[in-house]
Amino acid sequence: HPFLPQSGIKVIQTTNLDPIDLASLAGLITDEDYEKGIQMFDEGDRVKSTLYIVREGKVKITSEDERYNNIIEKGGFFGDEMLCRDAQRSDGAKGEPVSIVRYKVEVLEKVTVGCLTLEECRTVIDTTKIGKGRRSHRFQSVKDSEIQLKA
Repeated sequence: HPFLPQSGIKVIQTTNLDPIDLASLAGLITDEDYEKGIQMFDEGDRVKSTLYIVREGKVKITSEDERYNNIIEKGGFFGDEMLCRDAQRSDGAKGEPVSIVRYKVEVLEKVTVGCLTLEECRTVIDTTKIGKGRRSHRFQSVKDSEIQLKA
Protein backbone atom coordinates (compact mmCIF):
# COMPACT_ATOMS: atom_id res chain seq x y z
CA HIS A 1 0.00 0.00 0.00
CA PRO A 2 1.24 3.54 -0.63
CA PHE A 3 3.23 4.97 2.22
CA LEU A 4 2.77 8.70 1.65
CA PRO A 5 -0.18 8.94 -0.75
CA GLN A 6 -0.64 12.30 -2.47
CA SER A 7 -4.33 12.41 -1.62
CA GLY A 8 -3.70 11.63 2.02
CA ILE A 9 -1.22 13.64 4.03
CA LYS A 10 -1.81 17.25 3.02
CA VAL A 11 1.27 18.70 4.77
CA ILE A 12 3.45 16.32 2.75
CA GLN A 13 1.68 16.79 -0.57
CA THR A 14 1.84 20.61 -0.38
CA THR A 15 5.56 20.67 0.41
CA ASN A 16 6.46 19.83 -3.22
CA LEU A 17 8.97 17.12 -2.43
CA ASP A 18 10.84 15.46 -5.25
CA PRO A 19 10.88 11.65 -5.35
CA ILE A 20 14.38 11.50 -3.83
CA ASP A 21 13.39 13.62 -0.80
CA LEU A 22 10.17 11.64 -0.45
CA ALA A 23 12.05 8.33 -0.48
CA SER A 24 14.57 9.74 2.02
CA LEU A 25 11.75 10.71 4.39
CA ALA A 26 10.11 7.31 3.97
CA GLY A 27 13.40 5.69 4.91
CA LEU A 28 13.36 7.50 8.27
CA ILE A 29 10.12 5.84 9.38
CA THR A 30 10.31 3.56 12.38
CA ASP A 31 7.54 1.20 13.45
CA GLU A 32 6.14 1.07 16.98
CA ASP A 33 3.63 -1.40 18.41
CA TYR A 34 1.01 -0.65 21.07
CA GLU A 35 -1.30 -3.17 22.76
CA LYS A 36 -5.09 -2.85 22.96
CA GLY A 37 -6.19 -0.61 25.84
CA ILE A 38 -2.98 1.46 25.91
CA GLN A 39 -3.28 5.24 25.84
CA MET A 40 -0.54 6.49 23.50
CA PHE A 41 -0.90 10.02 24.85
CA ASP A 42 -3.39 12.33 26.51
CA GLU A 43 -4.65 15.76 25.57
CA GLY A 44 -2.15 18.34 26.85
CA ASP A 45 0.85 15.97 26.90
CA ARG A 46 4.19 17.22 25.55
CA VAL A 47 5.38 14.74 22.93
CA LYS A 48 8.03 14.53 20.24
CA SER A 49 6.53 16.15 17.10
CA THR A 50 5.65 13.06 15.06
CA LEU A 51 3.48 11.94 12.16
CA TYR A 52 1.90 8.53 12.88
CA ILE A 53 0.71 6.24 10.06
CA VAL A 54 -1.48 3.32 11.13
CA ARG A 55 -0.14 0.18 9.43
CA GLU A 56 -2.24 -2.36 11.35
CA GLY A 57 -4.92 -2.07 14.02
CA LYS A 58 -7.11 0.79 15.16
CA VAL A 59 -6.89 3.86 17.43
CA LYS A 60 -9.48 6.32 18.70
CA ILE A 61 -8.74 10.03 18.85
CA THR A 62 -10.88 12.24 21.09
CA SER A 63 -10.72 15.66 22.72
CA GLU A 64 -12.62 17.29 25.57
CA ASP A 65 -13.94 20.03 23.26
CA GLU A 66 -15.23 17.28 20.90
CA ARG A 67 -13.22 18.77 18.02
CA TYR A 68 -11.63 15.35 17.65
CA ASN A 69 -13.71 12.18 17.69
CA ASN A 70 -12.29 9.81 15.09
CA ILE A 71 -11.34 6.19 14.70
CA ILE A 72 -8.19 5.78 12.63
CA GLU A 73 -7.59 2.40 10.96
CA LYS A 74 -4.98 0.85 8.66
CA GLY A 75 -3.87 3.41 6.07
CA GLY A 76 -4.97 6.37 8.19
CA PHE A 77 -2.72 8.81 10.00
CA PHE A 78 -2.58 11.43 12.75
CA GLY A 79 -0.07 13.94 14.11
CA ASP A 80 0.50 15.56 10.72
CA GLU A 81 -0.10 19.02 12.23
CA MET A 82 2.97 18.47 14.42
CA LEU A 83 5.25 18.42 11.37
CA CYS A 84 4.28 22.06 10.67
CA ARG A 85 5.91 23.48 13.83
CA ASP A 86 8.90 24.98 12.01
CA ALA A 87 6.75 26.42 9.20
CA GLN A 88 4.44 28.16 11.71
CA ARG A 89 7.24 30.17 13.35
CA SER A 90 7.36 33.74 12.08
CA ASP A 91 11.05 34.15 12.95
CA GLY A 92 12.12 31.21 10.78
CA ALA A 93 13.91 29.59 13.72
CA LYS A 94 13.62 25.92 14.44
CA GLY A 95 12.49 25.35 18.00
CA GLU A 96 12.49 22.25 20.13
CA PRO A 97 10.80 19.46 18.12
CA VAL A 98 8.11 18.97 20.78
CA SER A 99 4.37 19.58 20.52
CA ILE A 100 1.52 19.83 23.01
CA VAL A 101 -1.09 17.31 21.91
CA ARG A 102 -4.65 18.56 21.36
CA TYR A 103 -6.23 15.11 21.63
CA LYS A 104 -6.12 11.76 23.40
CA VAL A 105 -5.12 8.62 21.47
CA GLU A 106 -6.35 5.25 22.73
CA VAL A 107 -5.55 1.88 21.14
CA LEU A 108 -8.76 -0.01 20.26
CA GLU A 109 -7.00 -2.94 18.55
CA LYS A 110 -3.31 -3.83 18.80
CA VAL A 111 -1.70 -1.30 16.49
CA THR A 112 1.51 -0.86 14.53
CA VAL A 113 2.24 2.74 13.62
CA GLY A 114 4.95 4.07 11.34
CA CYS A 115 6.51 7.13 13.01
CA LEU A 116 8.20 10.06 11.25
CA THR A 117 9.52 12.73 13.60
CA LEU A 118 10.05 16.41 12.83
CA GLU A 119 13.59 16.04 14.12
CA GLU A 120 14.27 13.35 11.50
CA CYS A 121 12.57 15.40 8.76
CA ARG A 122 15.05 18.20 9.50
CA THR A 123 17.90 15.94 8.38
CA VAL A 124 16.40 15.62 4.88
CA ILE A 125 14.31 18.69 4.00
CA ASP A 126 13.83 22.35 4.89
CA THR A 127 11.11 21.90 7.50
CA THR A 128 10.21 25.61 7.46
CA LYS A 129 8.51 24.85 4.13
CA ILE A 130 6.41 21.87 5.27
CA GLY A 131 2.82 22.44 4.20
CA LYS A 132 3.66 25.71 2.42
CA GLY A 133 3.14 25.40 -1.30
CA ARG A 134 0.89 23.96 -3.91
CA ARG A 135 0.02 20.38 -4.47
CA SER A 136 2.56 18.72 -6.69
CA HIS A 137 1.15 16.97 -9.73
CA ARG A 138 4.50 15.22 -10.19
CA PHE A 139 4.11 13.47 -6.85
CA GLN A 140 5.03 9.79 -6.75
CA SER A 141 4.08 7.71 -3.76
CA VAL A 142 6.53 5.39 -2.10
CA LYS A 143 5.45 1.88 -1.19
CA ASP A 144 6.42 0.22 2.07
CA SER A 145 8.04 -2.60 0.10
CA GLU A 146 10.46 -0.09 -1.51
CA ILE A 147 11.92 1.23 1.74
CA GLN A 148 13.96 -0.15 4.57
CA LEU A 149 12.65 0.57 8.03
CA LYS A 150 15.05 1.46 10.83
CA ALA A 151 15.14 -1.16 13.56
